[in-house]
Amino acid sequence: MPLILRKFVKYNLEIPRQLMLHDIKPWDSCLIDTNAIWKFGSWVGCTLDLLCATLDIPSPKADLKGYEVSEAYWNRKELARIQTYCENDVKATANIVLKMARQPICY
Repeated sequence: MPLILRKFVKYNLEIPRQLMLHDIKPWDSCLIDTNAIWKFGSWVGCTLDLLCATLDIPSPKADLKGYEVSEAYWNRKELARIQTYCENDVKATANIVLKMARQPICY
């Protein structure tokens, strides 16, 4: 989230009021860090891909991996592919939250 907010500033975009999180405590934030929840207080975390595999949730990394996004953007201008990659990450994260809440996941 900090990276996204810095981009708002860099490109002179208005930061939505809901994302003005600089003066609140982490526990008062609207953001959920699935990795922090999954650690259950330990120091050992995991990647989104590994967490999906552990919880039997379809991996969002089937077509594109995070380290490949830069090349897909700068060298091949694959915006639709990157959009799908981002949307799949959001869906996987939502399914992780649903699974942790003992709710049915959606595909």
